Amino acid sequence: MPLSSPSVRLLPPRFYHATLLVVLALLGASLMGRYAHFDDAWSAEEAFWLLRDGYVHSELFRGFGGWENRLYIFHKGYIYLMAAELAVLGESLVAVKSVALISAAATLGLLLRYFKAAPAEARWLAALLYVGCGSVMLFGFAGRPETTVALCGFASYLVLHQANGRLGWLAAAGALAGLAGLVHPNGTLYMAAGALWLIWYRAGWRALFGFSVPAAAVLALFALDAALVGELPVLADQFVNYPVVAPNLHLSDKLQVMARYHSIFFHSAGEIALSALALVALVLAWWSRRATAGAPPLPAPVLRYTALLMGLFWLLTKSPTAYYYLLFVPFLVVLVVEIALSAGYWRPGARRVLLALVVLYPMGTLAQLLYVRQLNQRSPDIMALNARLAAQMPMRGAKVIAPLDFIFGQIDNYRIRGLTFLTAPTTPLDSVFARAATDSVQYIIPDYNTSNDVYHIPPTAPARIGKYQRVYQDQWRALYERQPGQP
Repeated sequence: MPLSSPSVRLLPPRFYHATLLVVLALLGASLMGRYAHFDDAWSAEEAFWLLRDGYVHSELFRGFGGWENRLYIFHKGYIYLMAAELAVLGESLVAVKSVALISAAATLGLLLRYFKAAPAEARWLAALLYVGCGSVMLFGFAGRPETTVALCGFASYLVLHQANGRLGWLAAAGALAGLAGLVHPNGTLYMAAGALWLIWYRAGWRALFGFSVPAAAVLALFALDAALVGELPVLADQFVNYPVVAPNLHLSDKLQVMARYHSIFFHSAGEIALSALALVALVLAWWSRRATAGAPPLPAPVLRYTALLMGLFWLLTKSPTAYYYLLFVPFLVVLVVEIALSAGYWRPGARRVLLALVVLYPMGTLAQLLYVRQLNQRSPDIMALNARLAAQMPMRGAKVIAPLDFIFGQIDNYRIRGLTFLTAPTTPLDSVFARAATDSVQYIIPDYNTSNDVYHIPPTAPARIGKYQRVYQDQWRALYERQPGQP
């Protein structure tokens, strides 16, 4: 828990009150007109079919690994949670995004609880650092599971840290770590970190098993759906051939990922502000402990746990993607706050450096807001765009090849196959359109966003390709329709 040594107020309460209000306003402004993230539709479709059919499959990826029949490799805890929320809020893009937002709010609650016994300034600072984190702003309102994974992982650490050898607490901490792994396989990070943390503190085999067995039991639920229908081999095959897993099975690809690992923490304004603050705070605390008599020790429990997380994820991760930063955010916040509680013992120069970084921290929030606003301006209102396209697609129930996000507002109107994993990126357009005609596809909708993982049909493509004529085009999409009399 937080340092028990007396602390000196760093900044007046009015600074935190005013700054947190500004940061909350920036966060709220970022939610207005939020663009559709590429993963929103991917997660949403799985939750839609789970809610409607009672099991997960995918029409968007029909013909890819049998996913149209049963899909076993997905973010299970996250999709089940999303389906439960959609059952209450309805099948909408906002509801899909809100799962992460609710998880972020719950994480903030845990941070405030963590510092319950500390001075009030610790809670204000923790709230400022978490709410003002640019990654929370960007991915805390998107169809990605990392915010929920971090919630479970941080809850596991909070319970583990208070366990004091009590088996019930250890079991609860292990179950929460296993739940993190059930939400997303990257959540197994907290299982490994928790076990190694116990070993580091020489907690003994009893404590290690008390934590690890419940963690493994909860994680084993990942295979339950396949086991119940006797399709464990299908699950194994889908895992080995899953597009984001397969490349990580090659050593050369893995080494390239490991070499770029640092970019998770210093990718953009979303990460740099908190990463730099944590790094400088840690250096200042280490220097002050050496230079100042009576300075408190470094916050060893959270520092060790965070170091384990970073080292393990370096070995585990398949890519240095920016949203993985969320897995570390609560722990970096705790680390900074616990160090800040001891800054009253530092020399004035060191303390002023830390205070300057805290005061400047909201500038990172503002920079991220400007970036999100740019993304919003460069992206369409997906519901309105889909409605415009559908207005020119009178044949309801027809087969459509389209971007994944065409499901929003249209999933019940057409049989939609996604452009993602449709074919190899180098496949000639003529071949793709000829195959679509053979499969009786009526409409093809290109996606002009080159950052999306789709088969790209460029805006300069011919207006007529095989049996299809382009009947609509704007800066984001086009519409090719199969012409009458073309069997």
